[in-house]
Amino acid sequence: MASDDPGKRLEKLRYSQNFLRERRLVEQIVKLARIMPGDTVLEIGPGHGIITHALRDAVGATGSVIAIELDAKLAARLRGVFAQVSYVKIIEADFLSVDLAWLPATYAAFANVPFAITSAVLDKLFQPNHWPYRAHLILERAAMESVLPGGSSGPTLKSLAIAPWYDIAPVYAFERSDFAPRPAVDTALYAFERRDPPLVDVQRYDAYRDFLAAVSKDRVGEGIWKRVLSAREIDRLADDAGLVVGRGIKAQGAESMAAAFRAFDADKGRAASVRGAADALRAEQARREQINERGGHRRKTRPNR
Repeated sequence: MASDDPGKRLEKLRYSQNFLRERRLVEQIVKLARIMPGDTVLEIGPGHGIITHALRDAVGATGSVIAIELDAKLAARLRGVFAQVSYVKIIEADFLSVDLAWLPATYAAFANVPFAITSAVLDKLFQPNHWPYRAHLILERAAMESVLPGGSSGPTLKSLAIAPWYDIAPVYAFERSDFAPRPAVDTALYAFERRDPPLVDVQRYDAYRDFLAAVSKDRVGEGIWKRVLSAREIDRLADDAGLVVGRGIKAQGAESMAAAFRAFDADKGRAASVRGAADALRAEQARREQINERGGHRRKTRPNR
């Protein structure tokens, strides 16, 4: 995010969060998440609590719902609503600043993620020291799926950053009329199921994300790809792992990108060529966001709703 100021973040959320309108639909998507009695569920940004009610019913008295809400007024209202429900805990805090390490290893996450903080939420949630066993997140489709020539869909940088450790799939496509205010983009409920075994060892989490960020701007076989992998390695990956030469990362699969990283990582002497690339990319994205927030492009646009 461009700013670490929770006040500015809250103001931004008011323009980027779209709330589900129908309780019946919420109950339907919570069932898709296969939340069971006794589960511990983390809810990010409960808002008015329509999802919180359904999660409460799903986990029952033997489970727990931990809902983290930044807006003080909404948090106070939710504490009143659930005052008599001991297994629903409302925490008034900025999710991006909360330590999640105390959660059980088998916790699940559920959230209707505001568009403005999608990247920050994904980066925070899917950290190895506290990531969920599974998650179901309502996200803008463009965050998880790219449109390829011919109309087929491919991954995005965001989804590929998580895919070595989670199988990611859309499980419900929303109508724009399901939300208030009505969003200007398409959204879906995405399931994140932990892979066992993972495609990349968790100990190489940072190294993989640096590799992915470094190669994200070039097509396979061009630019930095020629510095991180030999032509022979790329040809072998094309034959054995389905790496698509001459196309960018959005045309690649999770398995082929993981295989490319493993080939790169086999020679530890190459690590320095991409070290710090993920942080550099985040800084670049933050700078672009600051320019947009300050009107640097002088575009007259309505807030992203």
